[in-house]
Amino acid sequence: MSRYIIPMLLLGQVVASAAAARGRHPPGGIAPGAHPRVEIQDRGWRGLGRVFEQLCCLAEGYRKRSVRIAHYGDSILADDRLTSAVRQLLQARFGDAGPGFLLVRGASRSYRRAGVRLWADRFWRRASVLGRWPKNHHFGYAGVLNWSVVSGARVYLTPRREGGVGGRVSRLWVYYQQRRRGGWIRLLSGRRELGRVSTRGPVRREAVGSISFAETGKRLVLEHGGGGSLRLFGLALERRGAGVVLDGLGMVSTAFHTLLREPADHWLRQLRLRRVNLVIFQYGANASDMRGLKERWYKGVVRKTLARLRAARPRISCLVVGPLDRGYRWRRSMRSRAAIRRICRWQRQVALASGCAFFDSLAAQGGRGSARRWYRSRPRLMWPDLTHVTPAGSRVAGRMLGEALLRAFDRFKRRRGPTACPAVLRAHELLHRRARWPQLELAAPGRR
Repeated sequence: MSRYIIPMLLLGQVVASAAAARGRHPPGGIAPGAHPRVEIQDRGWRGLGRVFEQLCCLAEGYRKRSVRIAHYGDSILADDRLTSAVRQLLQARFGDAGPGFLLVRGASRSYRRAGVRLWADRFWRRASVLGRWPKNHHFGYAGVLNWSVVSGARVYLTPRREGGVGGRVSRLWVYYQQRRRGGWIRLLSGRRELGRVSTRGPVRREAVGSISFAETGKRLVLEHGGGGSLRLFGLALERRGAGVVLDGLGMVSTAFHTLLREPADHWLRQLRLRRVNLVIFQYGANASDMRGLKERWYKGVVRKTLARLRAARPRISCLVVGPLDRGYRWRRSMRSRAAIRRICRWQRQVALASGCAFFDSLAAQGGRGSARRWYRSRPRLMWPDLTHVTPAGSRVAGRMLGEALLRAFDRFKRRRGPTACPAVLRAHELLHRRARWPQLELAAPGRR
């Protein structure tokens, strides 16, 4: 499967760029009702209840910090089109807080970010969880470590719009490995320096630094200022104010067991540094290529991956998204892989048993035979490999997931009523107490 991934993703970028040059975008819309409406499964709101409370507070104006979402996945997410569609829906509803996390250099040539035009010079190197590296090696939040030993190495960042959101930023977060011989990095806008971050420290550990500046949509330059080598886990571009940030963390040829290559404590520290509120897992396509895939082994891998979040819960919510349909050619027909249906069933069972929510992408896509129907549709939603979706297909799949999240949020808000936000509930309780006992007023500090 891996030999088809990069050509298909690069071809999708060429198609989208050519359409944009002609003044239009590839059509991604489908007729309303063409796909079944599938709801997110969540028993007792154990998986999404916490993040929905935070979104309620954000919508009511009681929350002053952004809600951050980490979306892990395989090559379906590597070009950021699917996550961009979800990001546009959520930011249009709850506020635009920026394009989010990005890597200096991705794990593959197909790496891109929809909200930022990114280019790094040849003096940056990379290592990822896909390589043969020593055990317990630290790769960071997105599974990729970038480093440079050359003073003057640069990264160029240009914000750009995603549909009706994006295009402006006012803060840069730098996630790095602190070292005794670490260098420093500076942010430039034209010839003006906006700020610096030093990566030097007495002990080796994960750390984060930030640079705030006036909101801009112009090109920014991140430059290695010298003083030692730099080891970066990634960057994040955001805006001041509260809103939603969705980090697209797709990587080619990954699966659930890929996340287990990083130490659990290191991964959880990265989630805490990033202040993640919701983690979405969308894997399964690459596991369907494994010969003799056993139910017991696969469930164990998924269960172990989800168990890592228990140390950070209930603060971090969890959602598992099943894989899209995959097909293969048999004589003159196209058939769906039975392994995909088994993987969906296993993921649902483990996710709900582990206290996570689950969204069945295969059912939302149309069930068995969806790969054939998406390939034959106009516009074409799936490439001839019957595995990877086209740019139009990515937007359709992203809208299905984003709309399902918004419908689940609306159901949660209706059931909880006006007190879905804990801050509103506390305010109502205080008002009720004062109305019931008006003579009992809260005394000022120091009074009796």
